Amino acid sequence: NYQYSSFTQTGGLAYMLSKKKWRMNLGGSVGFSNYNQRDLRADTVTKRSFVNWYPSSAVTYNFTDHERISFWYSGWTQQPSVEQLQPLRTNENPLAIVVGNPGLKPQFSNRLQLRFNDYKVLTDRGIWLSAGYNFTQNAFGQSTIVDSGKQVSQTINVNGNYTVNLNADYNFKWAKPDIHIGFNAYGSQSANTGFIQDVRNVTKSNSLTLGTSFYKTVEKKYEASVNFNASYTYSKSDINTSVPTKYWSYSINPSLDIFLPWKFQLHGDGNISLYEKSPAFPGRKNIVILNAWFGKKLLKNDALLMKVSGNDLLNQNVGFNRQVNSNYITQSSYSTIKQYFMLSVVWNFTKTNMTAAK
Repeated sequence: NYQYSSFTQTGGLAYMLSKKKWRMNLGGSVGFSNYNQRDLRADTVTKRSFVNWYPSSAVTYNFTDHERISFWYSGWTQQPSVEQLQPLRTNENPLAIVVGNPGLKPQFSNRLQLRFNDYKVLTDRGIWLSAGYNFTQNAFGQSTIVDSGKQVSQTINVNGNYTVNLNADYNFKWAKPDIHIGFNAYGSQSANTGFIQDVRNVTKSNSLTLGTSFYKTVEKKYEASVNFNASYTYSKSDINTSVPTKYWSYSINPSLDIFLPWKFQLHGDGNISLYEKSPAFPGRKNIVILNAWFGKKLLKNDALLMKVSGNDLLNQNVGFNRQVNSNYITQSSYSTIKQYFMLSVVWNFTKTNMTAAK
């Protein structure tokens, strides 16, 4: 039985300098937090005081109106939660016991990001590039002790956690068939530190995603698009290097709108997810979700839409998630809303009270 209160004061200062070609922002905030934790059963009080720092800066250089490069930095402090601090064992699950750590320090995260974008209006061509690096000091990690089938875990401070990511997008318009085509690539590497049986365990995870997209529209006739993505995940831990986690996953997202006479419209879209089996999870998971609706637009500027829709026509919508953490590889399936049909009336309206100047 705990009474927990916190009082925080924060103030900041920022400076911005803007020129014709470039812009600079420099600033930050500092916060002072006081925590009081009272054990009502033992009639004891634990007090803690933290200083929170939030520095930030940004520099942007404009080559042209549609071509620029920018650099960003931000940092922030995160305080431990009351569940992580309280020095009591929770016994909700006797085989998975969580122990608080009253000596836990705040973690400080840093984020660096470099961005470049170039867009050509006449040819409808765009290039977007970015690179990021995140690292955390005194990061919140997990220490796990397993004894006779019982697992005892505690949040501790660790160092060595980081994430590096690279992202590239290239889009252009194929003039003759009037099709917009896009290519994207994303790669990342992350390291998460934890302890198992008091042995330091670093899990390094790598992911690579390659994708392409196609989009075409003919006014008052149809709009069609499709996205393809393929992702590869590879993860290996220090403690068990002989059994890495590696698998492919794929996603396909088609969409089609057909505009019929008398303002009728037919819409369909899909979300196809394919997951390859891995050493940790030998079962393969494939999910195909198809949605559709048929409707008619009414009123001025097509403000009213009446439609009949069907969600998850194949009744395959299953909640699914696969994730690699510091000491765990988890795959979850959970309940979610599946197939249903609905009659809807959608009214899009805009209202303003502004009057013209005399």
